[in-house]
Amino acid sequence: MPNRPPNIFVFMSDQEQAQVVNPEHPCLTPVADKLAREGLLFRRCYTPSAHSCPARATYFTGFYPTVAKVYNNVCNAQKISGTYDPELIHFSQCRRDAGWNLGLTGKWHCSDTEDPGERGWDEVFPTATKAA
Repeated sequence: MPNRPPNIFVFMSDQEQAQVVNPEHPCLTPVADKLAREGLLFRRCYTPSAHSCPARATYFTGFYPTVAKVYNNVCNAQKISGTYDPELIHFSQCRRDAGWNLGLTGKWHCSDTEDPGERGWDEVFPTATKAA
């Protein structure tokens, strides 16, 4: 078997209670259930922010919103800042430098000045990216 990095798939839903994927919950989630059975399910995850953009910026950089400088959602007129601190390194940049191939689909949603490709993602099919 070749020596290569493992395949990692991260499924991050938006505006959903964590309890939705619990077996006793009335919502039917067959795909999420299969992912949990065949992979890892983290049951004690907490968001650093009620807004999705600061939470994503924290996920990508490892820093709290106050350090990342993403205080609320960045893709609207009410934004405080349109992007995170440009000096911060995303985990995707480190993974790419280590030889990983990364793909992103769905919400990028942590900067309206950069696209995911500028932060290490090779295959990019994002939504909510650079402002027009």
